[in-house]
Amino acid sequence: MPARIRASLPTVVAGLLALALIGGGGWTLAAEIARAPASSVVGALERGEQPEGEALDQAAAALGTAAAIRGDADYYAELGLVRLTAWQQAAAEERTAAGLRRARRAIVAGLAEAPAEPYGWTRLAEVRYYLADTRTPAVLDALELSALTGPHVEALHLTRAELVLRLWPAIDAGDRGWAERALRRAAAHRPDRVQQIAERTGRTAALVSALPVDSPLRDRLVPAGEGD
Repeated sequence: MPARIRASLPTVVAGLLALALIGGGGWTLAAEIARAPASSVVGALERGEQPEGEALDQAAAALGTAAAIRGDADYYAELGLVRLTAWQQAAAEERTAAGLRRARRAIVAGLAEAPAEPYGWTRLAEVRYYLADTRTPAVLDALELSALTGPHVEALHLTRAELVLRLWPAIDAGDRGWAERALRRAAAHRPDRVQQIAERTGRTAALVSALPVDSPLRDRLVPAGEGD
């Protein structure tokens, strides 16, 4: 986007907001107008694409304005997604705890409006995991709620599987039912990717223990699992 046009966006958005309110469209229309510059970025993220940092910054600004106008769960959820993605894409020295906390505030605000949103609980689990000062039980609480509210959401299977495997030793043996089910669903959905995650995290044996005896992936992994 040319710098001249980008610089004029705040003025344009302000004018459109004023027109929306004068015209009787109310705060809902005003918030949607404010969100408009972020729509393409959010759509790209939902398709699994990775917009560049500047686009993410502009989307975060637009979503922050929309959420300030109208505290809608979707705006907060999208803002949390954009901020978390920006943190994940940043260079190691730029990945600050403050950036994660900004993402967490948006995610928590979204969950306050829509507590049965599995995407929100999954992202909250990710943020809590990245924030080393957060207790592991808090990560597991969010992760379990993600599994309970959206057990069959395919887009979340791999993220949940990786967090479950990374945190496996911290999950009480008598309380692993939800975690095992999450691993089974992920393995049925993307077996090769789940195998890669298990090998990368050193949790092949944990994955094997969670899979049913008739699982093709289990048959493939048993020798490696026995060697862990």
